[in-house]
Amino acid sequence: MGSRQITPGDMGPPAAAETSLLARGPTPAPNARGDDKTPRTDRADVPAVKYESDPAGRNAIRHYNRVDKPATSASIASGGNGYLQSRMMHANVPLNQSEHRRIAGIEGSDHLYGPLPLKYFLYEGCFPGHRFAAMKSVMKKSFQDMLNGVRPGLRSSGKLCERSMYDPLVECFTSITNKAVPKSVLPIEFRNIADTRPAEMQGGYRSTPDICILRRLSESDDEGESVVNSKKMSGKVKTKGEAKGKGKEKESRRPKPPRTQEELVDDYWGCGLGFVEVKASEKADPFYQEDLTANEASQRTEEQVDTWNQIQEYAAIAFRNVPRTFLLAIGIFGDVARLFRWDRSSVMVSHCIRYKDDPKPLVEFIIGLANYANSGLDTSACMPVVDPAERTLVERSYQEALRLGLFEGPYKGLRGGLTLLSESSRMTIRSKEDAGAFHTVLTLGRPIFCSKSIVGRGTRVWIAKKVGSGEKEFLVVKDQWADDVGKRQYSM
Repeated sequence: MGSRQITPGDMGPPAAAETSLLARGPTPAPNARGDDKTPRTDRADVPAVKYESDPAGRNAIRHYNRVDKPATSASIASGGNGYLQSRMMHANVPLNQSEHRRIAGIEGSDHLYGPLPLKYFLYEGCFPGHRFAAMKSVMKKSFQDMLNGVRPGLRSSGKLCERSMYDPLVECFTSITNKAVPKSVLPIEFRNIADTRPAEMQGGYRSTPDICILRRLSESDDEGESVVNSKKMSGKVKTKGEAKGKGKEKESRRPKPPRTQEELVDDYWGCGLGFVEVKASEKADPFYQEDLTANEASQRTEEQVDTWNQIQEYAAIAFRNVPRTFLLAIGIFGDVARLFRWDRSSVMVSHCIRYKDDPKPLVEFIIGLANYANSGLDTSACMPVVDPAERTLVERSYQEALRLGLFEGPYKGLRGGLTLLSESSRMTIRSKEDAGAFHTVLTLGRPIFCSKSIVGRGTRVWIAKKVGSGEKEFLVVKDQWADDVGKRQYSM
């Protein structure tokens, strides 16, 4: 992903080392296709998102001409309050549940791009350069049959109920992970969590989507297939790895999964790869009336606005629980679906999918989510500490930091079952003094500060220990996305 820099020298408590910055390119973003640097669209009535190239030759979403903004991108969650938004982005002052959800919705509305044509959304917006194999008609028919079994229930009041849709959807998504790619099982799993409602932290929000997407870990050894590491993912479903054969050399370069139970105890949905939100009726889709003009945007129903705010709140929670480069999600609204993608600059939304008629876009989205760019997880900032010597160093360093007053008391996990070791991370950082040298830095638990906003710098701050440094030497690590063309910066 990128590397961090530190400056060797006196890093005594509690001061940080000298500051050095390393810019890193943005998350892979769509490539502009037209001479005017605007991507082509399938519908003439949908203005294209405008992109601005950065010096590295990549393309990142930089601005959107408000005059040309699609009518359906008008603010969905209106009634913004600058003070409340500032609190959400920067302050540690807690918001009540309704404020938190509404502000998340407002922020999403202010950075919305779409609805976008499916081909553009999938092949340029989400998974540029990724190749999808053609789907066989037999497989398509199989998925269609399963999806046709997804139907809402009926309450005694006569209103539709979404609960009967959860398990059929999980069953179908699981079938896709097992069968969509020949001779391969996608390393993800879908789980119905609608009734669990776990708290984000002790005394925190209990907002929970209907279905979460977790990393599926597999047993592996030195000669077998290893899957991409995930510190926070549960995914305890095991698949048999290849002992020998093709792909061994390529797979062996991937990070190893955590080997101890401590790294597997946290299956909180916000630490997963994505989520699925389900509604019984198509009318709950925030973009049900795609042809609304900007002046008619206020005609959206309260149900539509609530759905939008709900989805945006889930994204905000997911972004602050795990370092990410992007996040993907699916919205199921009766017989239609929409796809969502977030990064530090925007929220992208697709046109609707009649998934029972044509499941291909949904299948390709799931395949891409599982295989593209480590599913959006930023492995440069969330690798687990698994080496016994390094784990001992983390424990010993925390006690020394506690004695020096850098922490207030014994370590308390964010949620039940979490420990100092399970919430600590390992970072490999390029040396400022020697371009060919690297330093290993171990964070002492989770960040002491984390931005609550998706859009913007996404600042995180840790107290950390450099492997090989003196007993009383500690680092303050600051990780953020810069305003300059979406580049990444690290301060040590």
